[in-house]
Amino acid sequence: MADDKDATLPAGESPSGLALDGTLPSGDDGAAPVVRAGRPGDYDDLIAVDPRHYLLGDEIARGGMGKIIKGRDRRFGREVAIKVLLGSSEQARARFEREARITGRLQHPAIISVHEAGVWPSGEPFFAMKLVAGRALDKVVADRATLAERLGLVPNVVAAIDALAYAHAQRVIHRDLKPSNVLVGDFGETVVIDWGLAKVVGEPDDEERTAEHDAGTSLRTRVGAVFGTPGFMAPDQLRG
Repeated sequence: MADDKDATLPAGESPSGLALDGTLPSGDDGAAPVVRAGRPGDYDDLIAVDPRHYLLGDEIARGGMGKIIKGRDRRFGREVAIKVLLGSSEQARARFEREARITGRLQHPAIISVHEAGVWPSGEPFFAMKLVAGRALDKVVADRATLAERLGLVPNVVAAIDALAYAHAQRVIHRDLKPSNVLVGDFGETVVIDWGLAKVVGEPDDEERTAEHDAGTSLRTRVGAVFGTPGFMAPDQLRG
């Protein structure tokens, strides 16, 4: 992700337009579907976070379910990437919260790390991640004109494979692995991102049948009876 210049939002405004003083938007009763935690004793709900902890800046990416905003965590003085939910359906919220929980539980150097997940005072969920300075693997490959230059990216591909092997050992399947979801950092890092379609084997995933389709080309993520991106799906995934 490019390192953009800091730009905070207008006073009292959050990434999705909610008030930061703890008041609910007009017509919103704050109700939210419960996404259960993985083990007894874990929190069932994401807990409220004081929005004053963060300075919010420019939008740096957007997908079918959420957008990512560059921010600064004032407690540690570090730059972060903050993902917030787009849309208000229960299915979208359940999947967003599941993404936060799944990504947060995966601890591997080649998987994007989650610093914090919670809800703003109005009840809207978010999670803050490491801000990676770099570019997507497909963009990096496009700039490598020769075979020798592209062979230099083999360690990055191996690192991504190692990350997926680790996730599979944790019974987590990414379901949308593609070059644009692998970041190559400016300092040699390899980071697998966007676990929004991830599934934990053995855990219910009932919203699959009712999630909305993401309009776009064959290289865009699609959500519905079949999850993933055409052209990058495993055969069994394509068959649903």
